[in-house]
Amino acid sequence: MRRLTQRIARSAERANEIIKALLDLAQTDRGKGATLQREPTDLVDVVKELIQEQESVASGRTFALEVSGDTRAVVDSARIGQVLSNLLGNAVHHSEPRSEIRVRVNGRDDAVELAVENEAEPIPQERIERMFAPFSTSTPVPSCRRAVGTSASGSTS
Repeated sequence: MRRLTQRIARSAERANEIIKALLDLAQTDRGKGATLQREPTDLVDVVKELIQEQESVASGRTFALEVSGDTRAVVDSARIGQVLSNLLGNAVHHSEPRSEIRVRVNGRDDAVELAVENEAEPIPQERIERMFAPFSTSTPVPSCRRAVGTSASGSTS
């Protein structure tokens, strides 16, 4: 129970960081730069924590972590965590049931490479071109003729 509570707390912290990132993005759109909090970080630690969070919703999918080289870097660990959380969440969401999701952390001389691979249909080229545009989606959003209340959408996943 304690582990679950800790995971929920970390997920809530990450959600808070996403809100901060959206505010930074809004500042960037107004011509101001985003603020980064760089610190020495072992990216394997970040990846392991995120894998643990995803395992609770992975529905029979397994994770394989491959590590090589020096995986330490000076990064904004919260921002890297956001990116990796999104990649892992997408891998879980779009992978085949009971499949393996491979995560690689490869330290090289001048960089650390992070990769997430899952077993799924390849993404069509026309969707790839729109995937990383802010406030867009690579899949059509269904339209509604009638709605109660208010809603907003702006998914990049």
